[in-house]
Amino acid sequence: TGGGVFDGRIALDLDDFDQRWRDTCLGATQAVLVHSGVLYSGSHAHDCASMGAFPDQQRKHLLAQSVDDPKLLPWFPDTNDGIGEPVGPRVMAQASSGGSHYLWVGGEFTTVNSRPQQGLTRFADGPDTGTPWVPNVSLSTLTPGRIDVNWQTSFDTDDGELTYRIYKDGSNTPVHTTTGYSVFWDRPQLTWTDTDVEPGATHSYRITASDGTNTSAKSPAQSATVADATEAYPARVRSDGASLYWRYDEGASTFAHDSSGNLNNGFLRNGPAYRQTPAAVAGPSTAIG
Repeated sequence: TGGGVFDGRIALDLDDFDQRWRDTCLGATQAVLVHSGVLYSGSHAHDCASMGAFPDQQRKHLLAQSVDDPKLLPWFPDTNDGIGEPVGPRVMAQASSGGSHYLWVGGEFTTVNSRPQQGLTRFADGPDTGTPWVPNVSLSTLTPGRIDVNWQTSFDTDDGELTYRIYKDGSNTPVHTTTGYSVFWDRPQLTWTDTDVEPGATHSYRITASDGTNTSAKSPAQSATVADATEAYPARVRSDGASLYWRYDEGASTFAHDSSGNLNNGFLRNGPAYRQTPAAVAGPSTAIG
């Protein structure tokens, strides 16, 4: 990583000790274990941006990678630093019982997944009991006959590929189903356009996220009234080729959706005041304060 620092994991060919791969995460590694082609590690990694993963932030103590590839796999349970030095996990072991496999982790931690658990914990290969986060949803209607349903992809501690189902006007039957990949540091925007709407009509939408076993609760209902005419200013912004267009008209969500079509969403912090009037330009748009 530069400066003589190496904190991450490395794979070597035992025949000639040539390096197969090395990750460049910062934050020392205390324990490693290989099981079924996956390298599990206990560390206090805090910055894996140099290898295309999470930027510098609070420590992450449990990671997983393929033995053939340093890319982080979507497995992110976590402990705290705990007591002592403190650096969290110190040792790992694998055991089997009753047809199930268990990854045992010991160390200085006092919590696991934000719940009290001191010094020793285990993770099983099933059943999957974790539920994805409820999606953040925002609607926009800039042209007649269209409602754009935008949402920020969710997070699940042990699944990256999630399935999203969109429900319209209180129905329990989804009008659209799609999938998307996300990890905690990269939760991209997804968008679906409902064209089965009439100008002036109001519709509501809710979305669930599923890992194939567990499904989140439906997101709070979001409503929009279909535009009667195309707004001049948004149309000009998009025709000019804007790479990012945050309209700040979400209403209550922390999710800032991108109306440019490039899906460059953002996160609204510190509780801003939504839908303030008047807006910066004439029309039904609002401002944020």
